[in-house]
Amino acid sequence: MLDLISRLGALTKHPVPAARLVTALDTRIRRVVGPVAAFGRPRVLYVLWPEPVIVPGRGALVSELIALAGGDSVTADRGEGYPRYSLEAIVARAPHIIILADHGAGLDTLSREQWERLSARPAVKAGRLFSVDHHVMHHYGPRVVDGLELLARPIHPEAFTK
Repeated sequence: MLDLISRLGALTKHPVPAARLVTALDTRIRRVVGPVAAFGRPRVLYVLWPEPVIVPGRGALVSELIALAGGDSVTADRGEGYPRYSLEAIVARAPHIIILADHGAGLDTLSREQWERLSARPAVKAGRLFSVDHHVMHHYGPRVVDGLELLARPIHPEAFTK
């Protein structure tokens, strides 16, 4: 994304503002990546859509954000883009953290209830079921850094206690 912003700045003959934006975004990314590097990499399930269950796969933007935030996506090793998964297949991967994309319109509540019923699963048992605003997670552009910051806090709250 940073390279794309630089190239767009050059193409539109606005390299200086583009360079300033790249520097600011890179600084914010480093403020996440640096602190989380000191900790382990918990297994993270990100649910893009609740029914059918759609998750980030190999090469997906959200999979990359999870990795930068210090987690390992339990679905990044299968399927390109955003594949569908069965609930059983996901549960078998035993995520430590479950993050649900909040799309509003009551979908978050329905999805959350579905996952809360799995009380024996490590993430639910540990109270590590979270929601994030899908607007900052799924749209490729400068706002993905907001998404990275949102992901890092539930994945590694210990890195951001100050």
